[in-house]
Amino acid sequence: MSLVLNSGFTIGPGVVLDANPYIPPALSIVTDGLVLHYDFSDPACYSGGVTVNDLSTANNEGSVVTAYGHVSYVSSGTNSYFNWDSNSGGDSVNSFGSSIFTESADVYRDFTIILEPDFTMSGMGGVICVPGDKSLRVYNNGWALPNPGNGDDWDSTGSATFYVNGQASNQLLSGWNIIGGANTNPAFLTPNQLYIGTSGYGNRHMQGKIALVLMYNRALTEQEQLQNYAALRARFGL
Repeated sequence: MSLVLNSGFTIGPGVVLDANPYIPPALSIVTDGLVLHYDFSDPACYSGGVTVNDLSTANNEGSVVTAYGHVSYVSSGTNSYFNWDSNSGGDSVNSFGSSIFTESADVYRDFTIILEPDFTMSGMGGVICVPGDKSLRVYNNGWALPNPGNGDDWDSTGSATFYVNGQASNQLLSGWNIIGGANTNPAFLTPNQLYIGTSGYGNRHMQGKIALVLMYNRALTEQEQLQNYAALRARFGL
């Protein structure tokens, strides 16, 4: 057996491997327009306490709010997450008792969020919202993302396409869901705060797990939605 540096590596009679074989690039999330990136498995994002660090270049740092004690952090290797164990709490639109929030003036046009809803939840749970009860919520009535629900929803016109685990759908599934979709509600475009894991009313906190949050200042294409799914699916067993 002999080495052939300029053409390849001979491993047997008539069998030569290319010296510079093509290696497909690693799948990665979409970064064009990314203005908030929380990955709760990355110690650079969250390592305890109340501060959540933005992994994007926009530096939208967040804080954990646990006034009602219903949000906890679960360290689980590559799939660490925040868990909302109850949507109780009488907090109003201005207090958001159990949530993660970031102070920001960024534009929010699209998202990718990885969550696992607790299907025993009663009522509804907020996924993301901005002040004024403009929110994306999930309901225990069929477990679908509102498409639309009313004028205060992320999709206020019915023209949004949601993606759930690589499919154009607004139906949440058992286990982890990688969901995304562009908003149609101008109220979301220039908020001074973004809340994760709650809605704009009391008793409407998320119930379940949220592991990763990506927010974009532009609408993603279908191909980009599927790119985020492809980059993240193996990690969550999808």
